[in-house]
Amino acid sequence: MNLFSFFKKKSSLTVVFDIREFTLTSAVTRIYKNKKPEILYCQDFKIDESELILYKKYTASLLKTLDKGITEMHSIIQKMGIKEEIGQFFFFIGSPWVVSQSKDIKYTKDKEFTIDDAFLKRILVSQENNWQKNIEETQGSGSWELLEEKIIQAKLNGYKVDKIYDRKTKDIEIHLFTSFIPKEIINKLNSYIEEKFGQKTDQHSHSQTLSSFTFMRDLFPNRNNFIYIDIGKKITDIYVVREDIIHGISSFPFGEDAIIESVSKKEGLTKEIIQSLINIKSHGKCDEESERKVNNIIDDGLSMWVEKFNESIPKICLEKDVPFEIFIITNSDLLNLFVGRIKQENYNHPVRIYGKKPSITQISEGTFNNFIINGKIFKKQPFIKMDIILLDKLDKQKPLYA
Repeated sequence: MNLFSFFKKKSSLTVVFDIREFTLTSAVTRIYKNKKPEILYCQDFKIDESELILYKKYTASLLKTLDKGITEMHSIIQKMGIKEEIGQFFFFIGSPWVVSQSKDIKYTKDKEFTIDDAFLKRILVSQENNWQKNIEETQGSGSWELLEEKIIQAKLNGYKVDKIYDRKTKDIEIHLFTSFIPKEIINKLNSYIEEKFGQKTDQHSHSQTLSSFTFMRDLFPNRNNFIYIDIGKKITDIYVVREDIIHGISSFPFGEDAIIESVSKKEGLTKEIIQSLINIKSHGKCDEESERKVNNIIDDGLSMWVEKFNESIPKICLEKDVPFEIFIITNSDLLNLFVGRIKQENYNHPVRIYGKKPSITQISEGTFNNFIINGKIFKKQPFIKMDIILLDKLDKQKPLYA
C-alpha cells in the first residue's frame, strides 16, 4: 500500500471516522490547497460495550453505531446548507481492534543490487506474514490481515535517504511500520461504505498509531527520542521512539475507567462521587476536605497506573535504549489532574523509568486547534483532529518513498 496515493482526485468534503475502544467519532472536513483544513461537523457515538467479547458481535455493534453516525451526519450537513458531495472516507482505528508492529530490517550482499517492488516484496512480506501469524495466535480470535505498511526510514550504505526505488546498493536498512486488523471488522467496514454510498466511493483505513506518530514528529522535529502515552477509557497505548523511529509498541488494559473503579474500591467512594470531585477540582474551588479527597484519588490512581506502565516498558525497551522524555495527551479532567500532580514541586514524583525521573510534556487540545479552522468549536476531540492534520499533510506534500 502506498500511503501517499490517496489524493489522486480533489474532493469537496472528506469524512473521517475515528474508532477507539468503544467510541466512534465522525467528522466532516474540507481540505484546502493553500490553508488549514476546516472542521464542519464532529460528533461522538458510543458503541455498545456488551458486544465486545467476539469481533463478530463487536462488528455488529460498530456497524449499527456507524449507521446512526452517518444518518446524523447527513442530517446536520443538510441543516447547515452544505450541498457539496462527499469525496472520500477515512477510518482511523485504534486498540484493541488494530495491532501495530515495527522493526528494523537489514539486508546486505557482496554485489550491488537494485531496489524495486520485487525486492521489497521479497524482504518485507516474510516479516509481515510472521507478525500476522503471531498476532492471530496471541489474540486467539479469528483471522487478521495487513491494514497498512509504511517505510518510516531507510538507509543505504549507512546513510539516510528519502528515495530508495531504483537505487543500487550493497547494504540497505529499512524501518518498517505495519498494522493488522481482524478481517471480520475491515471487510464489514469496506462493504458497508460501498453499499451505503456506491462502489466508486473512495475509502481508506489506517491505524491511530500512524496518525499520532506523524503528528508528534512534525510538532517536535528536534525531539527524536521519547515515549508517547495515550490513556484511554479502557486501554493505555504507549510507544517508544528512538532516533526518530518507532522502537517498540505496547498496550495494557488499564485506562481511566479502571483507574476510577479501582480507586472507588480502595477509598470507599462511589464512582459518581469520584467523578464529581474531579469535576469540582478541575472547574471550581474545593473545600479543605474535598481537596484532601481529590489528592488521595489522584495519588492512588496515578500509583496504580504507574505500576502497569512500569511493567510494560521493559517489554519493549531495554534500559540502554529507553528515552527519558514523555509526551502525554490530556483530553480529560482526570488526565489533566494527573499531569498537574506530577509537576507539583512538593510532590514525590511517582513516575520512574528504570529508576530515573523522566521529563513530561503535556499535549493539550489547544495544540491541535492551531492547525485546524474551527478547531476551538469542537471540544475534547484531539484524536480526530490529529487524523485530519495527517490527511492535510499528505494532501500537501510529495511522496517520500516512490
